[in-house]
Amino acid sequence: MKVICKLIYATLLTALISSQIAAQNNPAHREKLHNAKSLYERAMYPAAMKIVNDIISESGRNQITQTELSDAEAIGVLCAIKLNFPNIDGLVDEYIDK
Repeated sequence: MKVICKLIYATLLTALISSQIAAQNNPAHREKLHNAKSLYERAMYPAAMKIVNDIISESGRNQITQTELSDAEAIGVLCAIKLNFPNIDGLVDEYIDK
């Protein structure tokens, strides 16, 4: 299980980094994503998860690119892994299926 989690972690992190390079982001969303990523990197997973959940919940009301939404979801999955959420496999499968 640990090997699978590490592989998933590496895959999501790679996807997150590559999508940031190609993104045409709204500055407000980009700032929120940057804050979430920064909190994640400092092991402040609950705070990062809150920002991610805010971004995802706002996605229906605001103009958010698919890349930004994907980045937020990737950070959310990474936080869930670090926080040992139940059903991590299901969360990862759901993210991959999108």
